[in-house]
Amino acid sequence: MGVKLSEPAVKAAKAPEKGTKYLFDDHRDAPRGFGLKLSSVARSDQPKRVFIIRYKLAGADRQMTIGEWPTWSVEAARARAKELRREIDDGADPLARRRAAPRLLVVRTPGSGEVDVGDVQADDRKRSDFVRRSG
Repeated sequence: MGVKLSEPAVKAAKAPEKGTKYLFDDHRDAPRGFGLKLSSVARSDQPKRVFIIRYKLAGADRQMTIGEWPTWSVEAARARAKELRREIDDGADPLARRRAAPRLLVVRTPGSGEVDVGDVQADDRKRSDFVRRSG
């Protein structure tokens, strides 16, 4: 489904009761495959809104997350999608590059700043390995 993505359109977008819904950007400046993924969230009345880019590379369908709204504005996500689309059109696979890159794990504790824990390979980590604490 296509729609001209804007801040009001993203805010008003309704997620399905279960599962996921996609809205692809029909804006004149939007790169091919740029859109919004809406997921229902069981513990919230607000859907999770994430900007994505879909592409095909070497016959495989790929989908990469750009960032979550409202942390990412529509314009910023669209600009990032344009950069990614240029890379994809040149034969690069930004999703594979992201997955292969080591991640720096940073722990923030109240009043003590940031503590560098070290590199974590994307393949070595599980969602359960990370604990989010507010502070």
